[in-house]
Amino acid sequence: MLTVEDSAVVAEIDILERRLILLKVIKRNGSEVEFDRGKITAAIEKAFKELYGTADDAMEMCIERIASEIEGLSKIKQLHVEEIQDEIERKLMATRYKT
Repeated sequence: MLTVEDSAVVAEIDILERRLILLKVIKRNGSEVEFDRGKITAAIEKAFKELYGTADDAMEMCIERIASEIEGLSKIKQLHVEEIQDEIERKLMATRYKT
């Protein structure tokens, strides 16, 4: 028999699984791939390193926050890669890292 705590864990796992399954990225060539948070963080980190020579702790926190916010767009189900880039740019422009 499931306890209330067990039910909450099962519900949370279900939400996370649906979230990961639902978010797809449409690439420039039209192909559809699963969202990969690692690609988002790597791209932003690479940009920081090119601009500033490094990615310090504050930058890392900014990168993680932006990646989480992009991942949170999973309600949309599909995002074009250009939409992701635009969203990252908007979020970066709202920070002190807008060189």
